[in-house]
Amino acid sequence: GPVLCAFHHWRYNKEGVALGIPNCPDMYGAIPRVLNARLPRLDVAICGDLIFARYPGEAPGESLEDFLGEAYPVIAAMGTPQEIPYRYTQDVKSYWKFSHHISLDDYHIVAVHPTTFGKDGHLNPDFVNYYRFGRSSAFLETTTPEALNVMATECVAGTYRPHYYAILNMFPNSLISQFHATKLFGAHHWYVAVTRYLPVSRGTTKVHVWLYRAPFPQAETRLSRLARPVTDRVVPPIVAHYAKKVMSEDNAIVEGQQAHARDVEDQQLLSASERRIGWYEEAYAEVLGDPEAAEAARRTVARFAERDATQAERMRAITAGTPPPPATGAVEARQAAE
Repeated sequence: GPVLCAFHHWRYNKEGVALGIPNCPDMYGAIPRVLNARLPRLDVAICGDLIFARYPGEAPGESLEDFLGEAYPVIAAMGTPQEIPYRYTQDVKSYWKFSHHISLDDYHIVAVHPTTFGKDGHLNPDFVNYYRFGRSSAFLETTTPEALNVMATECVAGTYRPHYYAILNMFPNSLISQFHATKLFGAHHWYVAVTRYLPVSRGTTKVHVWLYRAPFPQAETRLSRLARPVTDRVVPPIVAHYAKKVMSEDNAIVEGQQAHARDVEDQQLLSASERRIGWYEEAYAEVLGDPEAAEAARRTVARFAERDATQAERMRAITAGTPPPPATGAVEARQAAE
């Protein structure tokens, strides 16, 4: 419908054309249609209930399906809540990329989240898989190497059921995650959170979160069905409380990073559990047209690929009962010594 600007009360129609301009002939010497003032047009596309927009280029750009790649049906399915989401915002005193980076980092969970994500120690790499789709990436806590493809196929078929933790980071500043919230009366409660990091200034970020029950059929017991009227009211605020707690722990770290950002000059030394930061920085540098930064990120990413290949070869040899190939690098050398 029409959009009314609060500054001068210009009224724009659904095409973005200003057809209601107060005192237009006196102010501009023409009627609104002749003046032909309009808002810039955006390309808009939908994935589930999520709305994506971009400034159009001169040539036709990639479709949203191409942009999100094989994860498109997963994001569409996860991003279609069956209830009104619980929404909240947090103000963070840091540059927005610090906040987005920590969502790509699985190495910090023990130090930063000791009572939640990190209570069982660091992630076992044998139970984690990472994926790149377009400029974006995903973390799935599963042993299945092709899990993202399986997940997408099941989402299209309508047969997907949540059974592991999943994070899909959407380039450049958003993510959608699925997590197990609690188990009550014999039934598991899975939730989805959509998070967006909105740059406000070089040192301020506003984080928007939409939280809701995972929009997939979830197994219930007779007792859990009877208790649904109560649990549907009680569980969301509890889930939101812990989600805010985890995010506040992250915020404390990124605000500390912001305070010392000017002292950092070198590239980050990324661990295997932070590889998605390397992927992200490679895509970000390419989009900004920064070849030097893109090449530095590519070198980091190449080290991860080499390490993964070596680790896979070692695991195959160990499983087959044959001597593993020589380890390379400090981490692998220590593992070999042990």
